[in-house]
Amino acid sequence: MVARYMRGAWWCDFRYKGQRYRRKSPISSKKMAEELERQLRTNLIEGRPIDASPEPVPTFRKFSAEWLHMYAEVNNKQSEIDSKERILRLHLVTFLGRYKLDAIKAHHIARYVASKKNQGLHNKTINNTLTVLRRCLVSAVEWHLLKEVPRMPWLKVAKPAMAWLTAEESELMLAEVPQKYHCLALCALHTGMRRGELLALRWENINFSKGFLTVAASDYKGQATTTKSSKTRKIPLTSRLLHALQAHRHLRGPFVFCQDSGEKLTRHMIRRIVPRAVEAAGIQKERINFHALRHSFASQLVMKGAPLRAVQELLGHSRIEMTERYAHLSPHALSQSVLLLDGDPNSGHQVDTK
Repeated sequence: MVARYMRGAWWCDFRYKGQRYRRKSPISSKKMAEELERQLRTNLIEGRPIDASPEPVPTFRKFSAEWLHMYAEVNNKQSEIDSKERILRLHLVTFLGRYKLDAIKAHHIARYVASKKNQGLHNKTINNTLTVLRRCLVSAVEWHLLKEVPRMPWLKVAKPAMAWLTAEESELMLAEVPQKYHCLALCALHTGMRRGELLALRWENINFSKGFLTVAASDYKGQATTTKSSKTRKIPLTSRLLHALQAHRHLRGPFVFCQDSGEKLTRHMIRRIVPRAVEAAGIQKERINFHALRHSFASQLVMKGAPLRAVQELLGHSRIEMTERYAHLSPHALSQSVLLLDGDPNSGHQVDTK
């Protein structure tokens, strides 16, 4: 980048593909000369006439609609697209939609956060909307419509306590589940599969002879999609679950868990199974829903000494940090660490504790 002061004014003077370009800055300052050079280079790179006027900066309302189509619909699953669309429509566009992209400053975003706090939104919910806003503005920078992304005032979020059942509580809960959903609940407890993955499970995904199942898809609003991590995974079957699945086999259709007609179960149909069973069993715990069976699977494994890496693979977590939420349940996590001070008993350097 070359900005020159010549004949009482600032000029940009640069070469592009062997050709020299020189233009006088409309405002005589070094910074404006550098900005003019950037605009001229952009015109040349994008095939426009060098002196073409820059495209007008769109409003956030207009750009976010284009971004949803050009970025989210290309890169995200349908569930993520729907989530981003909902956040834009209900939160971001209503507050920031009228501003041009380059007019959105940090204090506008701070006012947005304050307004959402006043409306009673949780910090985690507000941060989720900021994540969408930031990704949207990052795309604007990448597409040369914005110079930089304003600072995001992230809010502190306490780690939520996980709701899960012990092995004993799991048995009490299972005893209260209606018979037609018993195998579904047992499968959730013994595999840690997500609700959408269970609804999309087909008989062809179960290998009865070798005793494992393959998680290859998930259900979203009745449509088959990829799993959350977009990867397939294999989960060994406990003998109890294997026998339950064999007894559950039917000819109503390709889906393991379905309605009497063979049609898919919906999320709404199974939403209240676990809370009702927990209440009937007299288990005094809050927030035990269907997803809590996944937490119960992981928690019970870790409590019995399963390595976190193995639990990560079984759950299909993309990052080990997600699995480390269960680390504090390991019975050996602290005691084995402290015992390292005793040294290797075979090394001849252990401490005399008598």
